[in-house]
Amino acid sequence: MGVGQIDLVVPGLFHLPVHELDAEFLRGQLPSLNLILRFGRRVPNTLFDFDSILAYCLGFKPSQKLPFASAFVEEGAANQSQYLLCKPIHLKLDSGNAFALPLEQDNEIKSDIIQLINDLNNEFKQSCELTELADGHWLMHLKQCQPPRHYPHYLSIVGRKVDQYIEQTDDSLAWYQLINELQIFMNSHAINQKILLEGKLPFNSLWCWGAGEYSDPYRPLEYWFCDDPILNKYIENTDIVRQPLSGILDTGKVGDSVCIDLKLLQALKMRSNSDLQGLLAEFEDITLAPLLGLVLSGEVQLRLRSASETDILLSRSSVLKIWRKPATLDNLKPVV
Repeated sequence: MGVGQIDLVVPGLFHLPVHELDAEFLRGQLPSLNLILRFGRRVPNTLFDFDSILAYCLGFKPSQKLPFASAFVEEGAANQSQYLLCKPIHLKLDSGNAFALPLEQDNEIKSDIIQLINDLNNEFKQSCELTELADGHWLMHLKQCQPPRHYPHYLSIVGRKVDQYIEQTDDSLAWYQLINELQIFMNSHAINQKILLEGKLPFNSLWCWGAGEYSDPYRPLEYWFCDDPILNKYIENTDIVRQPLSGILDTGKVGDSVCIDLKLLQALKMRSNSDLQGLLAEFEDITLAPLLGLVLSGEVQLRLRSASETDILLSRSSVLKIWRKPATLDNLKPVV
Protein backbone atom coordinates (compact mmCIF):
# COMPACT_ATOMS: atom_id res chain seq x y z
CA MET A 1 0.00 0.00 0.00
CA GLY A 2 1.41 3.39 -1.00
CA VAL A 3 2.07 6.27 1.34
CA GLY A 4 -0.43 9.08 1.71
CA GLN A 5 -0.11 12.53 0.18
CA ILE A 6 -0.28 15.91 1.84
CA ASP A 7 -1.35 18.65 -0.55
CA LEU A 8 0.27 21.87 0.65
CA VAL A 9 -1.72 24.74 -0.85
CA VAL A 10 0.32 27.92 -0.62
CA PRO A 11 -0.69 30.25 -3.48
CA GLY A 12 1.56 33.23 -3.99
CA LEU A 13 4.81 31.53 -2.97
CA PHE A 14 6.38 31.81 -6.42
CA HIS A 15 4.99 35.29 -7.06
CA LEU A 16 6.79 36.97 -4.17
CA PRO A 17 8.94 40.00 -5.09
CA VAL A 18 12.15 38.13 -4.23
CA HIS A 19 14.27 41.05 -5.45
CA GLU A 20 12.98 42.97 -2.42
CA LEU A 21 14.05 40.24 0.03
CA ASP A 22 17.46 39.70 1.56
CA ALA A 23 19.44 37.12 -0.43
CA GLU A 24 21.24 35.82 2.67
CA PHE A 25 17.90 35.25 4.36
CA LEU A 26 16.56 33.33 1.35
CA ARG A 27 19.64 31.11 1.19
CA GLY A 28 20.38 30.60 4.87
CA GLN A 29 17.14 30.91 6.86
CA LEU A 30 14.78 28.70 4.81
CA PRO A 31 16.40 25.23 4.91
CA SER A 32 13.15 23.24 4.55
CA LEU A 33 11.92 25.29 1.60
CA ASN A 34 15.32 25.13 -0.08
CA LEU A 35 15.45 21.36 0.33
CA ILE A 36 12.02 21.04 -1.30
CA LEU A 37 13.04 23.34 -4.15
CA ARG A 38 16.25 21.40 -4.71
CA PHE A 39 15.02 17.81 -4.53
CA GLY A 40 11.32 18.09 -5.39
CA ARG A 41 10.16 16.78 -8.74
CA ARG A 42 8.33 19.23 -11.03
CA VAL A 43 4.94 17.93 -12.11
CA PRO A 44 2.61 19.71 -14.57
CA ASN A 45 -0.26 21.74 -13.14
CA THR A 46 -3.31 23.22 -14.85
CA LEU A 47 -5.01 24.72 -11.78
CA PHE A 48 -4.11 28.38 -11.50
CA ASP A 49 -6.57 29.78 -8.98
CA PHE A 50 -7.36 29.10 -5.36
CA ASP A 51 -10.92 27.88 -6.07
CA SER A 52 -9.98 25.13 -8.48
CA ILE A 53 -7.04 23.91 -6.38
CA LEU A 54 -9.17 23.66 -3.25
CA ALA A 55 -12.05 21.96 -5.08
CA TYR A 56 -9.66 19.39 -6.57
CA CYS A 57 -8.00 18.69 -3.21
CA LEU A 58 -11.42 17.95 -1.70
CA GLY A 59 -12.36 15.57 -4.50
CA PHE A 60 -14.69 17.86 -6.46
CA LYS A 61 -14.37 18.89 -10.10
CA PRO A 62 -11.91 21.79 -10.38
CA SER A 63 -14.59 23.86 -12.14
CA GLN A 64 -16.96 23.55 -9.16
CA LYS A 65 -17.38 26.57 -6.91
CA LEU A 66 -17.65 25.31 -3.36
CA PRO A 67 -20.80 26.28 -1.38
CA PHE A 68 -18.94 27.83 1.57
CA ALA A 69 -21.95 29.84 2.69
CA SER A 70 -24.01 26.71 3.42
CA ALA A 71 -21.72 25.90 6.34
CA PHE A 72 -22.92 29.04 8.13
CA VAL A 73 -26.64 28.40 7.67
CA GLU A 74 -28.47 27.08 10.71
CA GLU A 75 -29.33 23.40 10.52
CA GLY A 76 -32.86 22.87 9.22
CA ALA A 77 -33.10 26.35 7.70
CA ALA A 78 -35.18 26.56 4.54
CA ASN A 79 -33.68 27.72 1.26
CA GLN A 80 -30.10 26.95 2.18
CA SER A 81 -29.03 27.84 -1.34
CA GLN A 82 -30.14 31.49 -0.92
CA TYR A 83 -27.11 32.38 1.20
CA LEU A 84 -23.77 33.77 0.07
CA LEU A 85 -20.57 34.88 1.70
CA CYS A 86 -19.46 38.41 0.92
CA LYS A 87 -16.63 40.87 1.47
CA PRO A 88 -16.71 44.63 0.94
CA ILE A 89 -14.58 45.81 -1.99
CA HIS A 90 -13.90 48.82 -4.13
CA LEU A 91 -15.14 48.13 -7.65
CA LYS A 92 -13.06 50.28 -9.98
CA LEU A 93 -14.28 51.00 -13.50
CA ASP A 94 -11.44 51.73 -15.90
CA SER A 95 -11.71 51.93 -19.70
CA GLY A 96 -14.81 49.78 -19.72
CA ASN A 97 -13.31 47.15 -17.39
CA ALA A 98 -14.18 46.42 -13.77
CA PHE A 99 -11.50 45.63 -11.19
CA ALA A 100 -12.07 44.35 -7.63
CA LEU A 101 -9.71 46.20 -5.30
CA PRO A 102 -9.13 45.53 -1.58
CA LEU A 103 -9.97 48.11 1.04
CA GLU A 104 -7.79 49.62 3.73
CA GLN A 105 -7.44 47.39 6.79
CA ASP A 106 -7.35 50.01 9.55
CA ASN A 107 -9.85 50.05 12.43
CA GLU A 108 -11.57 53.23 11.24
CA ILE A 109 -12.40 51.69 7.86
CA LYS A 110 -13.63 48.51 9.56
CA SER A 111 -15.92 50.58 11.78
CA ASP A 112 -17.21 52.52 8.76
CA ILE A 113 -17.97 49.28 6.94
CA ILE A 114 -19.99 47.93 9.86
CA GLN A 115 -22.02 51.13 10.07
CA LEU A 116 -22.64 51.23 6.31
CA ILE A 117 -23.72 47.58 6.23
CA ASN A 118 -26.09 48.20 9.14
CA ASP A 119 -27.64 50.96 7.02
CA LEU A 120 -27.84 48.56 4.07
CA ASN A 121 -29.74 46.13 6.27
CA ASN A 122 -32.26 48.78 7.24
CA GLU A 123 -32.73 50.04 3.68
CA PHE A 124 -32.97 46.63 1.96
CA LYS A 125 -34.50 44.47 4.71
CA GLN A 126 -37.22 43.24 2.34
CA SER A 127 -34.62 41.94 -0.13
CA CYS A 128 -31.68 40.69 1.91
CA GLU A 129 -30.04 40.49 5.31
CA LEU A 130 -26.32 40.71 6.10
CA THR A 131 -24.84 39.07 9.21
CA GLU A 132 -21.24 39.66 10.31
CA LEU A 133 -18.92 36.64 10.44
CA ALA A 134 -15.21 36.29 11.18
CA ASP A 135 -12.29 38.09 9.55
CA GLY A 136 -14.27 40.80 7.75
CA HIS A 137 -16.69 38.38 6.07
CA TRP A 138 -20.48 38.66 6.00
CA LEU A 139 -23.26 36.18 5.35
CA MET A 140 -25.95 37.44 2.96
CA HIS A 141 -29.42 35.92 3.01
CA LEU A 142 -31.39 36.66 -0.14
CA LYS A 143 -35.15 36.83 0.36
CA GLN A 144 -36.51 37.50 -3.13
CA CYS A 145 -34.07 36.14 -5.69
CA GLN A 146 -31.64 33.31 -6.37
CA PRO A 147 -27.91 33.96 -6.05
CA PRO A 148 -25.34 33.25 -8.75
CA ARG A 149 -23.21 30.16 -8.19
CA HIS A 150 -20.35 30.93 -10.55
CA TYR A 151 -18.61 33.60 -8.46
CA PRO A 152 -15.13 32.55 -7.25
CA HIS A 153 -13.66 33.03 -3.80
CA TYR A 154 -12.71 36.59 -2.83
CA LEU A 155 -8.98 35.76 -2.84
CA SER A 156 -9.26 34.54 -6.42
CA ILE A 157 -10.54 37.87 -7.74
CA VAL A 158 -9.22 40.69 -5.56
CA GLY A 159 -6.82 42.84 -7.57
CA ARG A 160 -8.08 41.39 -10.85
CA LYS A 161 -10.52 42.20 -13.64
CA VAL A 162 -13.94 40.72 -12.87
CA ASP A 163 -16.00 41.59 -15.96
CA GLN A 164 -16.52 37.94 -16.88
CA TYR A 165 -18.29 37.26 -13.59
CA ILE A 166 -20.69 40.19 -13.53
CA GLU A 167 -22.27 39.93 -16.97
CA GLN A 168 -26.05 39.86 -16.66
CA THR A 169 -28.10 36.99 -18.06
CA ASP A 170 -31.86 36.55 -18.31
CA ASP A 171 -32.02 34.20 -15.33
CA SER A 172 -30.01 36.52 -13.06
CA LEU A 173 -31.64 39.89 -13.69
CA ALA A 174 -33.20 40.07 -10.22
CA TRP A 175 -29.83 39.46 -8.58
CA TYR A 176 -28.03 42.10 -10.64
CA GLN A 177 -30.82 44.58 -10.07
CA LEU A 178 -30.38 44.13 -6.33
CA ILE A 179 -26.59 44.49 -6.57
CA ASN A 180 -26.97 47.66 -8.66
CA GLU A 181 -29.32 49.14 -6.08
CA LEU A 182 -26.92 48.27 -3.27
CA GLN A 183 -24.06 49.92 -5.16
CA ILE A 184 -26.06 53.09 -5.79
CA PHE A 185 -26.90 53.30 -2.09
CA MET A 186 -23.26 52.75 -1.07
CA ASN A 187 -21.84 55.27 -3.54
CA SER A 188 -24.10 58.03 -2.29
CA HIS A 189 -23.73 57.23 1.42
CA ALA A 190 -22.21 59.90 3.67
CA ILE A 191 -19.59 57.45 4.97
CA ASN A 192 -18.20 56.91 1.48
CA GLN A 193 -18.19 60.63 0.83
CA LYS A 194 -16.07 61.02 3.97
CA ILE A 195 -13.74 58.21 2.90
CA LEU A 196 -13.26 59.88 -0.49
CA LEU A 197 -12.29 63.16 1.19
CA GLU A 198 -9.70 61.25 3.20
CA GLY A 199 -8.12 60.02 -0.04
CA LYS A 200 -9.03 56.37 0.56
CA LEU A 201 -10.89 53.90 -1.61
CA PRO A 202 -14.64 53.92 -0.86
CA PHE A 203 -16.55 50.73 -0.09
CA ASN A 204 -18.83 50.75 -3.15
CA SER A 205 -19.65 47.08 -3.73
CA LEU A 206 -19.79 43.61 -2.24
CA TRP A 207 -18.07 40.56 -3.65
CA CYS A 208 -20.35 37.58 -3.05
CA TRP A 209 -19.59 33.89 -3.50
CA GLY A 210 -20.12 30.44 -2.02
CA ALA A 211 -23.82 29.85 -2.84
CA GLY A 212 -25.30 26.37 -3.12
CA GLU A 213 -26.30 23.32 -1.13
CA TYR A 214 -23.68 21.79 1.16
CA SER A 215 -21.89 18.67 -0.10
CA ASP A 216 -19.37 16.54 1.82
CA PRO A 217 -15.89 16.30 0.29
CA TYR A 218 -15.51 13.24 -1.92
CA ARG A 219 -11.85 12.68 -1.12
CA PRO A 220 -11.38 10.70 2.12
CA LEU A 221 -8.99 13.02 3.95
CA GLU A 222 -7.51 12.33 7.36
CA TYR A 223 -6.30 15.81 8.38
CA TRP A 224 -7.13 19.39 7.44
CA PHE A 225 -4.44 21.85 8.55
CA CYS A 226 -5.61 25.43 8.17
CA ASP A 227 -5.95 28.69 10.12
CA ASP A 228 -8.64 30.29 7.96
CA PRO A 229 -11.96 30.44 9.90
CA ILE A 230 -14.13 30.43 6.77
CA LEU A 231 -12.48 27.37 5.23
CA ASN A 232 -12.41 25.59 8.59
CA LYS A 233 -16.16 26.10 9.04
CA TYR A 234 -16.81 24.21 5.81
CA ILE A 235 -14.94 21.17 7.16
CA GLU A 236 -16.56 21.35 10.60
CA ASN A 237 -19.30 18.79 9.96
CA THR A 238 -17.08 16.19 8.27
CA ASP A 239 -15.04 13.35 9.75
CA ILE A 240 -11.81 15.10 8.75
CA VAL A 241 -9.66 16.02 11.75
CA ARG A 242 -9.20 19.79 11.79
CA GLN A 243 -5.94 21.21 13.12
CA PRO A 244 -4.33 24.66 13.01
CA LEU A 245 -1.08 24.95 11.10
CA SER A 246 0.75 24.92 14.42
CA GLY A 247 -0.70 21.46 15.05
CA ILE A 248 1.29 19.75 12.28
CA LEU A 249 4.22 19.26 14.65
CA ASP A 250 2.09 17.26 17.09
CA THR A 251 0.62 14.95 14.48
CA GLY A 252 1.53 11.28 14.42
CA LYS A 253 0.91 8.99 11.48
CA VAL A 254 -0.74 10.89 8.63
CA GLY A 255 -2.63 9.69 5.57
CA ASP A 256 -4.03 11.80 2.73
CA SER A 257 -4.39 15.33 4.07
CA VAL A 258 -4.63 18.96 3.00
CA CYS A 259 -2.60 21.83 4.43
CA ILE A 260 -3.58 25.39 3.46
CA ASP A 261 -1.44 28.43 4.22
CA LEU A 262 -2.91 31.65 2.83
CA LYS A 263 -0.80 34.25 4.65
CA LEU A 264 1.51 34.98 1.71
CA LEU A 265 -1.38 35.27 -0.75
CA GLN A 266 -3.29 37.56 1.60
CA ALA A 267 -0.24 39.79 2.04
CA LEU A 268 0.19 40.08 -1.74
CA LYS A 269 -3.52 40.61 -2.44
CA MET A 270 -4.28 43.07 0.34
CA ARG A 271 -1.51 45.45 -0.68
CA SER A 272 -0.53 45.45 2.98
CA ASN A 273 2.79 46.44 4.49
CA SER A 274 3.28 42.91 5.77
CA ASP A 275 6.78 41.74 6.61
CA LEU A 276 7.21 39.18 3.82
CA GLN A 277 10.45 37.86 5.29
CA GLY A 278 8.69 37.41 8.62
CA LEU A 279 5.84 35.56 6.92
CA LEU A 280 8.30 33.35 5.04
CA ALA A 281 10.15 32.58 8.28
CA GLU A 282 6.84 31.67 9.93
CA PHE A 283 5.90 29.52 6.94
CA GLU A 284 9.27 27.76 7.22
CA ASP A 285 9.08 27.07 10.95
CA ILE A 286 5.37 26.37 11.52
CA THR A 287 4.33 24.76 8.24
CA LEU A 288 7.26 23.48 6.17
CA ALA A 289 9.65 22.10 8.77
CA PRO A 290 7.12 19.74 10.42
CA LEU A 291 5.71 18.69 7.02
CA LEU A 292 9.22 17.92 5.81
CA GLY A 293 9.75 15.81 8.92
CA LEU A 294 6.72 13.70 7.98
CA VAL A 295 8.03 13.29 4.43
CA LEU A 296 11.54 12.29 5.55
CA SER A 297 10.07 9.74 7.96
CA GLY A 298 8.45 8.03 4.99
CA GLU A 299 4.92 8.70 6.28
CA VAL A 300 3.75 10.74 3.30
CA GLN A 301 4.78 12.48 0.14
CA LEU A 302 4.26 16.22 -0.22
CA ARG A 303 2.74 18.03 -3.18
CA LEU A 304 3.31 21.76 -3.02
CA ARG A 305 0.54 23.53 -4.95
CA SER A 306 1.28 27.20 -5.60
CA ALA A 307 -1.02 27.97 -8.57
CA SER A 308 1.98 27.90 -10.92
CA GLU A 309 2.54 25.92 -14.12
CA THR A 310 4.24 23.19 -12.10
CA ASP A 311 3.65 21.71 -8.67
CA ILE A 312 6.53 20.28 -6.65
CA LEU A 313 6.33 16.67 -5.47
CA LEU A 314 8.66 15.46 -2.71
CA SER A 315 9.06 11.98 -1.23
CA ARG A 316 11.71 10.48 1.06
CA SER A 317 13.52 8.93 -1.90
CA SER A 318 13.75 12.35 -3.59
CA VAL A 319 16.52 13.52 -1.26
CA LEU A 320 18.81 10.71 -2.42
CA LYS A 321 19.42 12.60 -5.65
CA ILE A 322 22.35 14.50 -4.17
CA TRP A 323 23.67 15.54 -7.60
CA ARG A 324 20.92 18.13 -7.90
CA LYS A 325 22.15 21.69 -7.51
CA PRO A 326 20.97 23.81 -4.56
CA ALA A 327 17.91 25.94 -5.27
CA THR A 328 16.40 28.95 -3.51
CA LEU A 329 13.58 31.32 -4.33
CA ASP A 330 15.96 33.87 -5.85
CA ASN A 331 17.88 31.48 -8.10
CA LEU A 332 15.10 29.08 -8.94
CA LYS A 333 14.27 28.65 -12.60
CA PRO A 334 11.09 30.72 -12.98
CA VAL A 335 7.92 28.92 -11.97
CA VAL A 336 5.28 30.88 -13.85
